[in-house]
Amino acid sequence: MFMKFRSKGVSQIVSSLMIIFLLLTALTTYIMLLQSSYNFSSKAIRRNQEEVSRSMENILIKPRYSDSGVEYVLTYEGLKPTLKYIVIRCDNNTIIDNASNYDLEFGKPIPQLLIEKMKEGCNVILISSRGKVYGLNDKVDFLEILDDKISIINNLTKIANNLNNISQILPFLNS
Repeated sequence: MFMKFRSKGVSQIVSSLMIIFLLLTALTTYIMLLQSSYNFSSKAIRRNQEEVSRSMENILIKPRYSDSGVEYVLTYEGLKPTLKYIVIRCDNNTIIDNASNYDLEFGKPIPQLLIEKMKEGCNVILISSRGKVYGLNDKVDFLEILDDKISIINNLTKIANNLNNISQILPFLNS
């Protein structure tokens, strides 16, 4: 009889340990599931924050007119981008370099070397540290078309001024 109670006690201890082991296994699995879900969510949030930051930065090119010609000044709008790389594609050649090697700074004119490359037909692309890609050719080409139209308007204004001066002198020539 004493043996029967003892084996019953051992089986209760073993079954209690098995239940504790199963509960600990379930709890560990649940915690690991929560942690992986948290990691996935935090990566998604970080990715969305980077995308929002990327969408809030923009590079603009503004012309600065002077007697010596037009300079194209690199400016920004929104968050200030940090220029990381410059990619120059000419025909089959592609050059990838640090933007700092080309003296590209906001508020200063675009270096003449890059303007010449764009006039040769090369694509000049800037890449920011946030990963946003900017094509400079489209922006400069648009401004050059505007510059041509402005120079035509300036020429027409000069012609109109000269005609006006001539028309003021003509009445005195007839007398």
